Amino acid sequence: MAIVTGTAGNDTIQPSGNSAGVVGGLPGAGADSINGLGGNDYINGSDGNNTMLGGDGNDTIYAGIGNDSIDGGVGNDYITYSGSSGGSDTILGGAGNDTIYTFDSVGSVNGGTGQDIVYLSGVAGVNWNVAALGIETVYASDGSDTLNGATHTVAIYLKGYDGDDSLVGGTVGDRLDGDGGNNTMIGNGGDDTIYGGNGDESASGGGGNDNIYLYDGNNTLDGGDGNDRLDVGFGDNRLTGGAGNDYLDGSYGSDTLDGGIGDDTIDGSYGHDSIVGGAGNDRIYASAEAVFISGGAGNDSFYGEGYSGISLNLLTAGFEYAEGTYGADNFNAAGLTGAVTLYGSYGADTLIGGAGNDYLNAGAGNNSLNGNAGNDTLYGDNSRDTIIGGAGNDYIYAYDGNDSLSGGDGNDTIYGLGDNDTISGGKGYDSMDGGAGRDTIDYSYLTAKVTIDLVAGTATFVPAAGEATETIRNFENAIGGAGGDSILGNDYANSLVGNAGTDTLDGGNAADTLDGGAGVDLLIGGNGADRLIGGADNDIFRFIATTQSPVGVGHDTIADFQGAGAPVLDRIDLSFIDARLGAAFPGNDAFTFIGTGAFTGVSGQLHAVASGANSLIQGDTNGDGVADFEVLVLNVSAATWVATDFIL
Repeated sequence: MAIVTGTAGNDTIQPSGNSAGVVGGLPGAGADSINGLGGNDYINGSDGNNTMLGGDGNDTIYAGIGNDSIDGGVGNDYITYSGSSGGSDTILGGAGNDTIYTFDSVGSVNGGTGQDIVYLSGVAGVNWNVAALGIETVYASDGSDTLNGATHTVAIYLKGYDGDDSLVGGTVGDRLDGDGGNNTMIGNGGDDTIYGGNGDESASGGGGNDNIYLYDGNNTLDGGDGNDRLDVGFGDNRLTGGAGNDYLDGSYGSDTLDGGIGDDTIDGSYGHDSIVGGAGNDRIYASAEAVFISGGAGNDSFYGEGYSGISLNLLTAGFEYAEGTYGADNFNAAGLTGAVTLYGSYGADTLIGGAGNDYLNAGAGNNSLNGNAGNDTLYGDNSRDTIIGGAGNDYIYAYDGNDSLSGGDGNDTIYGLGDNDTISGGKGYDSMDGGAGRDTIDYSYLTAKVTIDLVAGTATFVPAAGEATETIRNFENAIGGAGGDSILGNDYANSLVGNAGTDTLDGGNAADTLDGGAGVDLLIGGNGADRLIGGADNDIFRFIATTQSPVGVGHDTIADFQGAGAPVLDRIDLSFIDARLGAAFPGNDAFTFIGTGAFTGVSGQLHAVASGANSLIQGDTNGDGVADFEVLVLNVSAATWVATDFIL
C-alpha cells in the first residue's frame, strides 16, 4: 500500500498505477484532490473542500469538515466522517453496495448502482427521492424526514427515527420502520412490511400482501389490495383491510376495524370496538365491550372473547356461525333462511336457530336451545338444558343433566342420556330415548287420546293424519294430555299423570305414584306400595288382587279420596278380588262392608279402621279374622265410610 500525506496546501494525490491502496492524511485546510484508482483504498480528506475519488475497489473514505465531493467509484465502498462534524458534501457511491454516513448538513447523496445504505446522523431532516438517488436503505435522522422510494424497482428499507417521518416504499416488497414520532408510511406495490412506534401513525400497504405492525398510539392502517396483516397495540385505532383475505388485530382500545372485500379474520379483542367484516366469508373475534359488529356479505363466523356474555342477532349482524364467550351468551338466528351453526361455551347460553337446517351445541352451563324451523341438530351438555327442536325433523342429544327436551313439529329423534330428563316429542312421529336416570315422557300438549305403554316402549295417538305410534325407550314416568289417555307403567317406580280427560292409569310393578288429574279416572296401582291421587271429578281406585296392597308398610295409599259417605263421588273398586276363598265358595264373590266393626271370622268381610285422622280399609278373604289386605286412605275418618263408597 502506498501511503501519501499531503501538505497544508491544495494537494493532488494520485498513485502511478493500480496500487493496493492509498492513504491520504491531509493535516491542512487546503482544497485537496485524491484519486485512489484501483485497489481497496483508505482515503482521509481531513479539513478543506476536498475531492476524493475511490476508484475501483472496496474503498474507505473519510470526509472532513469542509464541503467535500466524494465518489466511491466501482466497489463496495464505506464513506463516513473522520471528525465530529461534516460539511455540505456531495457524495456519489458509484457502482457497488456502498455504505454512506452523513453528518450535520449534507449537500447531496447518490448511492449509484448497487444496494446502497445511507445513515443520516446529526441532520435536521431531509426530503429525498431515494429512488432517484439510487439508495435502497436509509436510516433517518433525528428530524422529520421524507423518504420517497415510490419508483424504486428493487426492495428498499426505510427506517425513521425520532421525528415525524414520511416513508414511501417502491414497487416491490419493502420494509418501512417508523420507530418514534407520528409517522406516515406507504408501502405501495409489493409485499411490504411496515413497523411503527408509539406515536399516532398512518400506514398504508398498497398493493401486495402486506404486514403492518403499529404499536401504542392512535393509528390508522390500510392494507390496500392483497392478503394483508394489520396489527396494533394500545390506543384507539382504525384498521381497513381492503381487497384480499386480510387479518386485522385490534388488541386493546376502542378500535374501528373493516375487513373490506375478501375472506378476512378480524380480532377486535377488548375495548369498545366497531367491527365490519365486509364482503367475503369472514371470521370475527370480539368481546362484549364491542359497540357494533357486522359480518357483512358472505358466510361469516363470530367468535366471542372474554368472560362477559354477548348478545348477537345473526340476521341483522350478518353471521351464519357463532361461538360464545365464557359468559352467558344470547345468539338469535330467527329470520335467517339458510343453515346456521351456534356454539355456546361455559355460561348459561341461549341459542336460537333460524329456518334452515341448523346445528346448535350448548356447551357447559344451564342452556336454552331452540332450533326453530328446519331439520336441526341440537346438542346439550352435562348441565340442566332446555332444548326445543321446533318445526322440522330434528335430532336432539342431551348428555347428562336434568334436561327438558321438546322435539316440536316434525318426526324427531331425541336422546336424554344421563340424569332425570323430561322429553316431549311434539307433533309428528318421534323416537325418544330417556337414557339413564328417572326420565319422563310428556304428552301434555295432546288433546286427543294417547296410549302410553312403558313396558313395550310405545305411545299411540291419533293425529290429524291418522293413528301414529312412537318409540319411547328407557322412561320411568309419563304425562298424558287432555284426552282419555291410557298409561301403563313398567317394573320401575313410575310417576304417571293423566291430566284432563277420562284416563286409565296402571302402575304395573314397583312403588308408583298415579295422579289422574281432572276427569273421571281409573287408577290401578298394581304391585308395590303405590300412592294414588284421583284429582278432580269422580275417580275409581281399582285393586285386582290382595297382593297389590298387602297389610303393613307395603300397602297402597289413596291421598285424595273425595265423598266418603256421599251418594256418588270417588269409589274403591274391589270387584276383581274374590272375597271368599276356598272350595266351598266357587266363583268371584263380593265383599260385605261391615263399617267399623271387628271381623267376626266370616270370609269376605270389609271394614274401616281408624288410623289417626286417616282410615285403613281392610278385607278378610279366608275368614280367619285377620286382614289379608289393606288400603290407607288419608284424611278420611273411618266412621264416614258407607258401602256405596266401594264397588264390592
